[in-house]
Amino acid sequence: MKFKVISLIYVTLVLLCSCNNNNKILSKSEKVDLIIDVDPSKAIKSIQMSELFLDINYIPLETNENSLIGNVSDIIKYKDRFYILDNDITQSVFCFSETGRFIFKINKRGTGPGEYVKLAGFTLDTDREHLLLHDTSTKQVLRFGPDGEFIESHRIEFQAYRFSYISDGYFAFYCEYVPNNEFLNNGRYPNLIITDQDFNVYKTGLEFSKDANFPAIPNSMQCFSRHDSKSLSLITSLNDTIYNVSKDNVFPRIHFNFKNNQRKTELDVLMNTPESELEINAIVDFLKNHGICDLFLFVESTKKIFFAYAKYPATHFVFYDKETKEIHDIEAKRGARFPIINDIDGGDDFPIPMISDENLFYGIVSPDVLIEKKEDIRVSDTPKKQSMLELIDKISDDDNPIIAIISPK
Repeated sequence: MKFKVISLIYVTLVLLCSCNNNNKILSKSEKVDLIIDVDPSKAIKSIQMSELFLDINYIPLETNENSLIGNVSDIIKYKDRFYILDNDITQSVFCFSETGRFIFKINKRGTGPGEYVKLAGFTLDTDREHLLLHDTSTKQVLRFGPDGEFIESHRIEFQAYRFSYISDGYFAFYCEYVPNNEFLNNGRYPNLIITDQDFNVYKTGLEFSKDANFPAIPNSMQCFSRHDSKSLSLITSLNDTIYNVSKDNVFPRIHFNFKNNQRKTELDVLMNTPESELEINAIVDFLKNHGICDLFLFVESTKKIFFAYAKYPATHFVFYDKETKEIHDIEAKRGARFPIINDIDGGDDFPIPMISDENLFYGIVSPDVLIEKKEDIRVSDTPKKQSMLELIDKISDDDNPIIAIISPK
């Protein structure tokens, strides 16, 4: 089975946070903790995986009639468990042990207590060790216990599509340019809403103009990721900035200094042009025609940062060492051989990191990708490649996806 890992869709235009003395608005500091210089013209054309990683290990997820995943939309790693969201095909949340053993599934579509109509996202309240599921259709957040038992549901009074637990009972919701009219203030809506544990609105921020051309602003794949126990990282395309989000403020923490002209003024004009006057792909075409670098994926471990950006017609995968400041920018061109060559075990060329845990990255590999590599791996007798062959002999195309554990150098 070829699993559909959520595609790396990019191009979301986000305006900078605005300062406001109203205590309902998140404050913003201008201080940036880290600036990373990125020059696409100096990207390398290929690299051996052993130059980036110490090792790669795999966890096949148990496959049975109750645990079959259709689409990996998101992953949470917490203690000795993996939680996997499929908000596309099965509309379910799956829980597996760190060895891949199936533990439980939440699949409760309906309109009754503990049920949802359209599952959009999930998060983990690490203080209570509760799973929370977001139903955008009914504007509810459903709370489940550590073993999948339903506890309670909460009504939220606004529309949002991404959310994540911050800490100490607070949650962050990203609205993706949805105009929540009850928050309209001086011609602007908030894109970020912070709530307390009962989902009462605590603060708002990341404002955008009511004149924004919502249909012309595609959404990016990723929004929130965690980099410490008390705050989140927020990625918004075309900002070249990673924001720190805590319950009390938001500030630009990491800035990517791309060596090209981002032409923000022109993009702002496009975003605020009435829909009837704008070509359907106007913003996407603008990015392509002007070679604009668009950051669309960001994962941070204790020592490394992995991020990806698009600069038409190529995609760039970048590893940055926070201690040495060393950067590896690898350019992947359409139609060419993938530039990160797996010389460690001969498996997937590059299991793209989706999350991190301490200094490890975790990605997803589809079984059929490994099975297709079998004959190529046979030509080598290294112990690591022999282990890969043993794994391949135990899996089939119809099995669940495999979690790849990536150990960076």
